[in-house]
Amino acid sequence: MAYIGNRRVGNMIVFKEIGAKEEQEKAISITENGSYDVTPDDGKTLSKVSVVANIDGGGAEINNQDKTITANGTYTADDGYTGLGEVKVAVPETETQEKSVTITQNGTVEVTPDSGKALSKVSATVNVMPRLQEKTVTENGDVVADAGYDGLSKVIVNVPETETQEKTVEITENGTVEVTPDSGKALSKVSVTVNVASGGGGGGSGKLALTDLEYFYYNGARLNEIPIDSIDTSNATEFKYMFTNCTFEEMPLLNTRKGTNFQNMFYNCKNLKNVVTYDTSNAVNLGFMFNGTSIIQAPAFDARNAEILQYMFANCSALEEIPLLDVRNATNLSSIVSSCTNLKILVLKNIKSTLQVGSYNSYGHLLTVDSLIGLIYELRDTGSSKTLTIGNTNLNKLASVYIKTVAITDEMRAEDDLIDEKLPFVVCESTDEGAMLITDYPQLKNWNLK
Repeated sequence: MAYIGNRRVGNMIVFKEIGAKEEQEKAISITENGSYDVTPDDGKTLSKVSVVANIDGGGAEINNQDKTITANGTYTADDGYTGLGEVKVAVPETETQEKSVTITQNGTVEVTPDSGKALSKVSATVNVMPRLQEKTVTENGDVVADAGYDGLSKVIVNVPETETQEKTVEITENGTVEVTPDSGKALSKVSVTVNVASGGGGGGSGKLALTDLEYFYYNGARLNEIPIDSIDTSNATEFKYMFTNCTFEEMPLLNTRKGTNFQNMFYNCKNLKNVVTYDTSNAVNLGFMFNGTSIIQAPAFDARNAEILQYMFANCSALEEIPLLDVRNATNLSSIVSSCTNLKILVLKNIKSTLQVGSYNSYGHLLTVDSLIGLIYELRDTGSSKTLTIGNTNLNKLASVYIKTVAITDEMRAEDDLIDEKLPFVVCESTDEGAMLITDYPQLKNWNLK
């Protein structure tokens, strides 16, 4: 309310009141950006103003850009445009290609496409072979591969020769006679005259009777002072390590009829090539017997009572044939032919223990189909699952061999006293009644084949 002073009455100033104006509300709708004034009607005042904003695009002028995209990436509108309007994607398809790679050693192999192309297929051939080392040695001792190698491919021995000498000795009583060379020399020959009185332990034969020959000629010891033909081994039971590391080329003739332990008898006799057949009918342990020798054909030993034949022919790289071993009582055949890289013929009878005769192309891969069929035929019932490992190369040889089982006859029993422990078969055509792949046969005998 407004007042206008116009006169004084006594001590008071008297004002005149001017009349109050009418209030009003107004509403406004805004459809574009800008500045707007809202005023009341004449003689009125505003008590309330309602503003309704309804502007498209936030109020700004919209100017979108259309684009065509021909390559992968991130795209935005050019300067001066509000945003992107219609976008056409026309990225050309990448040309594809196939590649192949051969992997010959363990590790990571990266295969990338040629420039401007993509890979549609990569064919990988894996052929990782054992990493073998070649060594030259100039002194006696054991030679092993260095760390990082799987074994030795070749060993060149270049040990300087030692000056040799000959000695003579006369043996007049039982016991041990040591003959040693002079300092710096080696014995090339020892002449022994045996003159032991009858009843002195040689059975009247004039020979030195021995029952335990373990380590007797180890590393060639005593060979010159006590020649092999001067000892009587007819009652010997222990032949363990008897000739280990000796250098002769032929097995000596020995009476071994009572021998039970032949472990490592000719171990690492690298020059040994010619074999003779020993009486091993009482042998229990034939493990490592010919390990590391140069024999070409193994002797046909009687192994029916042997329990241990592990590594018997291991590392015999020249060995081509093992004509016959009856292993009916063997409980340990592990690595019996390990590293026999030239083995072609292998005949084992009455197999009851887990056995490995091949490993890819490292050994056993030259075995004949007949040898492989014979091994599978000789698998016996075991009561628990055993494994015959012949390797992929040999499995491929048998891929198209079919067999069928047959009934046991009296003739079979006459030839094989353990025939009742197996299900015999004959090779047949794939179309014959009852035909099966030979690789399925071990399952019937509770064996695994791999």
